[in-house]
Amino acid sequence: MDSNTIPRAEFPNPQFERKQWLNLNGKWEFEFDHGNSGLSRDILNKEKFDNEIIVPFTFESELSGIGCKDFCEYVWYKKTFTLDTDWTESGNVLFHVGACDYYTNIWVNGHYAGFHRGGMTSFNFEGIAKR
Repeated sequence: MDSNTIPRAEFPNPQFERKQWLNLNGKWEFEFDHGNSGLSRDILNKEKFDNEIIVPFTFESELSGIGCKDFCEYVWYKKTFTLDTDWTESGNVLFHVGACDYYTNIWVNGHYAGFHRGGMTSFNFEGIAKR
C-alpha cells in the first residue's frame, strides 16, 4: 500500500454523511508502551514517536506497516492535523473513533478529552475544537 493513500477514505456511515468532515485514516505516529509508563515518561510531549502506523489497521497487521505479532497491552497513537477555522469557531466538532481496543484515552492539543472502555466499539467526543 502506498503510504500516501488514505485507506478506507469513504465516509464511514453514508446514511449520516455531513458536508464537512475529515478522514484521519492514513499515517500516524506510533509508540509501544510495554510497561504502561507513557504518562510518567511524559510521552504526550515527546517530539516524535519511534514508529509510524497506517490507520485504521492494528499494529499486528502487515497493512499497518508494522506487522508486530508480539503482545503489547499499551500503545500510543499521535496525529497532527488542522481544522478549518469555521469548524473551530463553532466548537461543534465531533471526534469519532470507529473502533479501538478495550481501554482508550484521548488527548486533543495536550488536553485530556475523555476515556472509552469497550473493546472494538465505536465512540465519539463532541466539542473538541475548544480544547
